[in-house]
Amino acid sequence: MIVLVRVDDRLLHGQMAISWTKHLQADTILIANQAAVNDEFTMMSLRLAKPRGVQIIIQDLAQAFHYLKEASDSESRVMVVVKNLRDAQCILEQFQMIAELNIGGLRSRSHVLRIQDSVALNAADIELCQKIGERVHIYVQEIPSEKRKAIQEFLKDADV
Repeated sequence: MIVLVRVDDRLLHGQMAISWTKHLQADTILIANQAAVNDEFTMMSLRLAKPRGVQIIIQDLAQAFHYLKEASDSESRVMVVVKNLRDAQCILEQFQMIAELNIGGLRSRSHVLRIQDSVALNAADIELCQKIGERVHIYVQEIPSEKRKAIQEFLKDADV
C-alpha cells in the first residue's frame, strides 16, 4: 500500500525520515531517482538516513513503477520520495488511486513563488502543480506536526 508520495529535493534526511515513517507507520521508503541509483555515495548517504527497522529501496522510475505495482496490493506501507515534480507526475499518472501529493522540499534557486523556507516554485513547477492539481490534492507539509497548506491557495495569486 502506498501511504505517501512526497517531493523533496534532498530525497531523505533524518528528521523527515523519522517523523514521516513513524506518523505513517511506513515500513518501506522507496526513493525513485535516477541520479541516486547511479551515485554510490548518494545511495550510501540515503541508507544512513533511514530509520532503524525501515527498509529502503533506491530505484529509477521504471524500476519504481514495477515495485509499486506489486506493493500497491500488499500489506507493506510504502512511502515514495522523488526529487522533483516531474517525477511525481510520472508516478501519479501510473497510479491513479493516489489522491494526494506532499511537497516537503523544493529549494529552487531561481523562483517565482516562495511558499516557505523549504519550498520555492519556479514557473515550470507552478505549471506542473496546476496540471497535477487537476486530479490530485497537493499540499505543503515538511513534517507531520506542521499544518498542511494546500498548494492551490498559493497558486491562485501566482502570476506566471
